[in-house]
Order: sequence, then structure tokens, then C-alpha cells
Amino acid sequence: MILLLLYLSSLFLSLFYHWHRNLTDKAVTFYSRRAPKFTMAPSNQQQANFQLRTNMDWEEIRRRLRSEYGSEVQSEAEISGVLADVDKDLVDCDAEFRRLQSGIIALQNPRKRLEEYKVSLRFLRSPIRRLPNETILRIFDYACEMNELTSKQLQTMPALAISGVCSRWRDLARSCPELWSRIELEMWTIPRHLPGLPILDLYLDSSKQSPLTLEFPSINAELQAAHLEVCAKLAACSDRWKKLATGPYEIYQAMMAQPFQFPIIGTALSPQYRL
Repeated sequence: MILLLLYLSSLFLSLFYHWHRNLTDKAVTFYSRRAPKFTMAPSNQQQANFQLRTNMDWEEIRRRLRSEYGSEVQSEAEISGVLADVDKDLVDCDAEFRRLQSGIIALQNPRKRLEEYKVSLRFLRSPIRRLPNETILRIFDYACEMNELTSKQLQTMPALAISGVCSRWRDLARSCPELWSRIELEMWTIPRHLPGLPILDLYLDSSKQSPLTLEFPSINAELQAAHLEVCAKLAACSDRWKKLATGPYEIYQAMMAQPFQFPIIGTALSPQYRL
């Protein structure tokens, strides 16, 4: 019976030893693969001086984990000293990482400027830059139909949208008053906090002496003071009216309130009148 117990105890210790050794080998192999590799090409004195205090000898660690038990384990003081060096190396690594990260951030700004410069250089090769001004103006004239000045969307005001692309397009758009002379107004959407509709002044000034095409779709409310002010501003330019199309008769009356001259008008449309 005693011999059987001794045999079982020996077998248990042998199995435990092999299991522990196998587990230790796997742990050492795993961490050795994940261990950081510091391969630095020193470009300055600070990089050249960055060195680790700890000698990460994984083979030695593996050997000691397998063989040191009981009284053969090294003293706590020695292990504590090595751990202290490891902690210092970690602090130094963090400091070096922050230094390198600052260098990366410092490089990101000029790289961004280089990307923008590259885009600008590519713009110089754009085919549209080779088109003469006359051809571009023909395209603008085709694209700019009516400008709905009371809309909150820029695409409904093509003359203004084109003039905001670049300095060349702005100069071309301002040199072509016909683009600014086709005006559409939704009277009931005119904001009351903008009396006189300032954008209308921009279009009237940019259209210079070009004949005006004015359209007023249907209105869903009675004419207010802001509406009458816009009508008076347009009525002052009656000598430039080429086409006038008013939806509600109230707008037509407001536009014709004064005896103005209409030397070039070709069409005047209202619900009750047609010239």
C-alpha cells in the first residue's frame, strides 16, 4: 500500500512538472514574440543616447523559470533591482515616444501644405483653364437662366454661385451684366428683417444697364411694407424692363403705381393685363 502511494505521488509530481514546463515555455514564447524591438537609427544626439538599461535575455529567463525552485530562487533584492530598471526603461520609452510623436506632428503640417500645393499644381493643368474667356462666357450665359433671389439655396442664384468659384470666374461674371439681369422674386418669402432685400441691390448694380427680366410667381399673403419697398426699387429701373411677369395683380399694381417710361419693354404679363 505504501509503495502504491509513493508510486502515485511520483507520477503526480512528474505530470505536474511536465505540465508546468510546457506552460512556461508557451508563456515565454508568447511574450518573446510581443517584446518590443528597439532598432533606432540615431539622427541626433538625443536619439543616439537613448538606450535601455534592461538586458532582455529571454533565454536566461526561460532557463531560470524551468530550473530555479525552492532554495535556488534568487534573492528578492536582485529581482527588485531588475524590476526598478525595467520601470525606468518604461518611463524613458514613454518620453522617447512623446518626442517622436511631436516630431510626427511637426511633419504633418508641412505634409498637409504639400498636399494642398500638389492640388493647386494640378489645377494649373485643368483643361478649362485653356478655354478663352469668350467661350466661358457663352457657357455662363447658357447656365444662368433665372436668379431666384429670395431662395435660401445658392444653386438657385447661378450668377452669384459662378462668381464665387475663383477670381477669374468672378471677373468674368461681373463683366457680363446679362447674367445678373434675370431676376425672380417670391414676394411672400422676403424676410422682414432685411428691408429692401440687399441682394437685389447687388444684382441691380451688377446688371449695370442691361435690360431686366423680372418674374414674380404667385403670392400667398398680402403685400407688406417690405414687399412694396422691393416693388418701388424695381419700378425705379422701369427704363430697363425687357420682360415683366407678375403672378398676382397686386404686384402689377404696385409696380405700375407711378407713370414710368418703358422704352424697351417687350412683354408685360399679369393675370388681367398683357402688353
